[in-house]
Amino acid sequence: MPKIVISAIAHAYSMDPPSDDPIESEEAFAFLHGMFTEESCLDFFETLLFPEDQMGGGQLRLVYDRPSHSLRVTTSFDVPRDLNEKEKKQLVKDTLEQWSDGIGSGSFESFRGEVLSAALAKAIQNADASEVDLGDYCVDVYPLVEDRDLRVEYFPEGNALDDMMYDIVEAAESGDPFAQFELGRCYEDGEGVDQDYAKAAECFRNAAEQGHPVASTYLGVCYRLGRGVEQNATKALECFQVGVDADFALAMHCMGECCEQGFGVKQDPAAAVEWYRRGAELSDPGCMAELGECLEFGRGVEQDLDAALELYEECFDMGFEEVEEAIERLRKE
Repeated sequence: MPKIVISAIAHAYSMDPPSDDPIESEEAFAFLHGMFTEESCLDFFETLLFPEDQMGGGQLRLVYDRPSHSLRVTTSFDVPRDLNEKEKKQLVKDTLEQWSDGIGSGSFESFRGEVLSAALAKAIQNADASEVDLGDYCVDVYPLVEDRDLRVEYFPEGNALDDMMYDIVEAAESGDPFAQFELGRCYEDGEGVDQDYAKAAECFRNAAEQGHPVASTYLGVCYRLGRGVEQNATKALECFQVGVDADFALAMHCMGECCEQGFGVKQDPAAAVEWYRRGAELSDPGCMAELGECLEFGRGVEQDLDAALELYEECFDMGFEEVEEAIERLRKE
């Protein structure tokens, strides 16, 4: 599938203490390199941009641009064909609005309780921030579109990620756990490489063995689903515990699901509620939504519709639109 990629130089700034000097650490860039924002940005493009071609969507990531030793904010679109100039202008306009809304002006609390830009919130949730000093409240990122460094590139063969993939593969092969984790995500999603769950699990394992708690959690998901590895409840729970010990909310979410479903442990809805509550206290929208559902239906906890609605609304304000139907349902009661 052809791709159109829109990108611009982006600066990362420490938010505490406030500083006007952009972060220039190559270690920090390596930490941010290739991170996804996933749902928060995909949702922005729910409306079809060009209905006649059924074209919508967009994927945003921060990429370390080696030639300029800088970060670039990049949005990649799958397109049916090269767009004409009018269509490209509309695509650029919508992308700039997305960057303005999702980076710089937006705010979000990460699983560590740090205040971040919306675009970085998911990235920090998917990485271990303890290895890189980005300030007590991490960073905010601003695209510098006024620098006239905006690129609009068309890739007829859809190979827009080749350069970035080269960097990730090179770093992964050298043993870098962050790159191994990112490469695992690429194999898992089939982005830049052919989808291969077995290779994804292998990458997650390599990173987990070097102490990457998020990779350990993703490896646990592989064991839980039997995706790329043989299903193994004991190993899944061991991997999730590593993530829990690192305060990674996704691991708590997974533990809660295991308790609800009786996967590897005795089925215990009340224990699931406690896991979701721990994740919710770290401002994780997935755990908050699950906790809201437990409160709404009295599953493992006394029913409390007001508390459930409050959690759903907070999730929705954070961009977790999956709870919209639940909000409408409770508001009618």
